[in-house]
Amino acid sequence: MVITAKRAAEICREWYFAFRNKGKGEEKCVLELLDAADTIEALEAAYPKWFSVKEKLPENDDKYLVFTSDRNDVVIATYYGDGEWLDYDFTDLIPLVTHWMPLHEPPKGV
Repeated sequence: MVITAKRAAEICREWYFAFRNKGKGEEKCVLELLDAADTIEALEAAYPKWFSVKEKLPENDDKYLVFTSDRNDVVIATYYGDGEWLDYDFTDLIPLVTHWMPLHEPPKGV
């Protein structure tokens, strides 16, 4: 069973209120779990996610990781606007892009 960080936090809060008057060991454990759930939620929010082009399109003139249904492949492309995507060197249009996600920041100090 997979639970989200939000659900884990809810469970921890329920435990906290159920056991807060029972003993200090349970309280400490629950508080640590709450901190961990908050950390997981923050990491999930920072991690790039796939977006469907039917739901949302990116900003123009930036590079993204895209999935194409015709090639069944993942490539780097630039969003040109009006639903058009160009390959990394701006030479070819990439048809049938179904999903996209932002690229990670490049390494610093290289």
